[in-house]
Amino acid sequence: MAKIVQGEETNVFSNTLGESIIVEICSCSKDTTQLLTKVMGNDAVAAELLAAEVHKDVQLSDVPITLDIPNDFDVNIEDLGIWIDPIGKYTSKNSNF
Repeated sequence: MAKIVQGEETNVFSNTLGESIIVEICSCSKDTTQLLTKVMGNDAVAAELLAAEVHKDVQLSDVPITLDIPNDFDVNIEDLGIWIDPIGKYTSKNSNF
């Protein structure tokens, strides 16, 4: 998934120190927290909260949905990805939301 990011999206961020950092989901929450802390100007609390979310083991039955979604299919977890749009960026482009 990381190799097919297109458009304005990128996983390379620059922090306030001018460092360019490649953001990725690491093998454990602790490593992801450390990486995000560098990107987020040493905001370890926010970095830890974000890392906890991306490392959470979510089951489809845990997600409240109101649609009938078929559950009789196989999906390789390696083929899935999540994009979290920065707060404000999406709403500025889509003021109707």
